[in-house]
Amino acid sequence: MNVLGEREREAVASVLASLEQDVSVMLELGPAAAPVTLLAAGGGEIDPGDQTRAILEDVCSLSERITLEVVERDEPSQEHGLLA
Repeated sequence: MNVLGEREREAVASVLASLEQDVSVMLELGPAAAPVTLLAAGGGEIDPGDQTRAILEDVCSLSERITLEVVERDEPSQEHGLLA
């Protein structure tokens, strides 16, 4: 599923085409130290982790130089303090 529109995908792909080195992206998902509930129009809940993952998967799919690693945790990370 593409999160970005075609115009945005073309723009991002154009920028990523100039990458000269491989790039590793790590997304840590898990419970937040202070959970937040986000509501969409119409009252539906939004999962920020799912949204972040979808955006990163879309962006990373636009370049062979980018790899995405998703780490799912059961407890909040003490190393970085914040999780999506």
